[in-house]
Amino acid sequence: MYQDAGEAIAALNHAIALGIGYIDTASDYGEHGESEMRIGEVMKTRRKEVFLATKFSARKADEARREIEASLKRLQSDHVDVLHIHGLEGADDLAAIEARMVR
Repeated sequence: MYQDAGEAIAALNHAIALGIGYIDTASDYGEHGESEMRIGEVMKTRRKEVFLATKFSARKADEARREIEASLKRLQSDHVDVLHIHGLEGADDLAAIEARMVR
C-alpha cells in the first residue's frame, strides 16, 4: 500500500488511464477506511469509467447497513457494482446478515 495518499491517487488514475476497469477495496483495508477514501478521491471524477466493488464485515443487518453507507460516503459514490461479504463462513453467517432488524 502506498504510504502517501497523493502517490496512491496518482497510481489509481494512471491505472484507469491504461484501461484498468475493475476496482476492488474494502472498509477494512487501511486504517479507518483509508483505501476507500483514496479511491473515493478518484471516483469523484472517474466513477463511470470503472466497475467498483467493496466489502463489508458486519454480521448484523443494522451494522452492515451502517458499514455500507459509510463505505459509499468514503467512496464518494451513490452505488457500488458489487458488494462482497468479507470472510463469510457459511449459512449461519449469511442468515445473521440477512435477518430483519427488530423494531
